[in-house]
Amino acid sequence: MINKLIKFISHYINNLKENLFQPDYSYENEFNMMYFIPYSNNFGDELNEYIIKRIISNTNLKIHFINLAKKNKYNKKIRSFSLIGSIMHLLPDNTDVMGSGVNPNYPNIIKKLNILSLRGNLSKQYLNNHLGYKIDKIIFGDPALLIPRLFPEWLAPLPASETGNEIGIIPHFNDIPCVEQLMKTNSLMNIDCCYPNQPAKIVIDFIRSKKIIISSSLHGIILSEMLEKDTKWIMFDGSLKSESEFKYVEYYNSTNRYNINYAKTLKEAISISIPKPEYDDSQLFTFIKNYLFLNTEK
Repeated sequence: MINKLIKFISHYINNLKENLFQPDYSYENEFNMMYFIPYSNNFGDELNEYIIKRIISNTNLKIHFINLAKKNKYNKKIRSFSLIGSIMHLLPDNTDVMGSGVNPNYPNIIKKLNILSLRGNLSKQYLNNHLGYKIDKIIFGDPALLIPRLFPEWLAPLPASETGNEIGIIPHFNDIPCVEQLMKTNSLMNIDCCYPNQPAKIVIDFIRSKKIIISSSLHGIILSEMLEKDTKWIMFDGSLKSESEFKYVEYYNSTNRYNINYAKTLKEAISISIPKPEYDDSQLFTFIKNYLFLNTEK
């Protein structure tokens, strides 16, 4: 009798939780956009705001930008989504994932995410094979691939910097100490440096002023390629430990490039040649627009 009562109460509580915490999305024309910046700036994650604001310009949609690093409270009755970033292990229940990807170094991803599109097929395989998701056909592509469509004005090059150097390096955040050491020993030669923890506008203009970009930052690579720069992939110890090759390989694969290897030195980076990306962004663009606008219709 007692066991039956306990079982009934447990079942009742579980049903109650589901009903209480199931979002009703009663706020029309509003969304929470989830991102993660644990320090002052991170230009790759800041691209989220640029992209969404451009897509919804001249509309009545309202986006609440939620930095998960700050752990602030937000309205859970508003539909939430994510775009750029390997932040799936940080996303709360019922987040709609559109273009984010997996970082295998952080496998604790919940099973209550709504996977609508992903950065690439490697993330899909990881979620299906390791975390019990059952994702079938889905759109692939990092939302930063929309940059040329949304910001054609960025394709215009800017004048070279005061140094006159045509080569720039954008390290991953965890590679900053290594690059700083290279600068102290004058090992950067005639290469200008732009750190990823600067405001996005500074990084964008830096890329526009160069002909060649060397980067261990994924969005340093993607943004440089979208702005039609000769872009080289390099890895230092910091990014190798924190990121692994997973997300870089996934990005290259999603743009029809396979067996791409990173450079281990600046000299090697300058000498390598990586094929141009091949990607039709129309599906991803239409998908994100439909998500935003169709979910606001009554």
